[in-house]
Amino acid sequence: RAKRSSALPSAMNEDLLSLAVDALWFADVAQACREFLHDRKLDGDPQLLSELGVGYINGYIIFAQRDNEGRLEDRYRGYLPGGTVKWQWFGRGTGGPGLWLRHRKLEKDTKILLLEGEWDVLTAYTRLSLHEAGWHISTWTAGASSSPTANDIPPSWRGREVHICYDNDVFQ
Repeated sequence: RAKRSSALPSAMNEDLLSLAVDALWFADVAQACREFLHDRKLDGDPQLLSELGVGYINGYIIFAQRDNEGRLEDRYRGYLPGGTVKWQWFGRGTGGPGLWLRHRKLEKDTKILLLEGEWDVLTAYTRLSLHEAGWHISTWTAGASSSPTANDIPPSWRGREVHICYDNDVFQ
């Protein structure tokens, strides 16, 4: 694992993200990650996953992180299917919404749903299709240990109905 993670880039950028997204869907070496997503029924909309910034780098399914304005952050998260330590952070950033669809215009009545982790966001989009029911879904990078303050909320979210839904990890 250490050998694999040391070979991952220390920072994310738009070019690297584009390569990672393409690799997830087209590289032979990413087959195990595609199967992992497929087994969990999270691969039904590759375009949606691409917009979210889900990709593949050196054995990891990676998740791009966005700041409050929707700009790509230097940091990203990697998940190693089948690894002993599965989650890792790479790069550095300021925190904020994390995984979200910055490209989609929010309609006037769109509600915001903040979820704790990347898998929660993928499930809400790909399996529950909550975005089709008028929800804009995001993860907050600090998880349940923090709730966003008014200053943390992206400008496009202000004045909207915002719901925060924490995991129930304690009872797993």
